[in-house]
Amino acid sequence: MILGRLLGWLMLAAAIVVTGRDLLNYWYRGAWTFVSAGELWTQIHPESVQALQPAVQRQVFAFYPEIWDRAFVPVLGLPAAALLAGLGLVLVLLFRRRRPRRSFLH
Repeated sequence: MILGRLLGWLMLAAAIVVTGRDLLNYWYRGAWTFVSAGELWTQIHPESVQALQPAVQRQVFAFYPEIWDRAFVPVLGLPAAALLAGLGLVLVLLFRRRRPRRSFLH
C-alpha cells in the first residue's frame, strides 16, 4: 500500500516538474504548447518507446494488434503533465490510508 501511495506522489511531483517545463517553454517561446507523454518518454529513454510497440503488437496483444493505434497512440498523445497528474491522483486516492470505522455497537 505504501509503495502505491509513494508512486502516486512521485507521479504528482513529476507532473509539477513537467508543468514547470511547459511554463518555461511558454516563457521563452511565447506560445503555449504542451509536451506529449510520448514525446517526453522519447526524450527520456527512446529505446524503450521503440521496443514497446512491437512488444505490445506481437506478444502482449497478439490477438488484437490494432490496439497500438487505437489505445496506445492516443494515450501517448495526451499532455504529459495531465497524464502524470491523473495517474498520480488515482494512485494516491486508491492507496490512501483508511481509518477504521467506528460503529455504534462496539
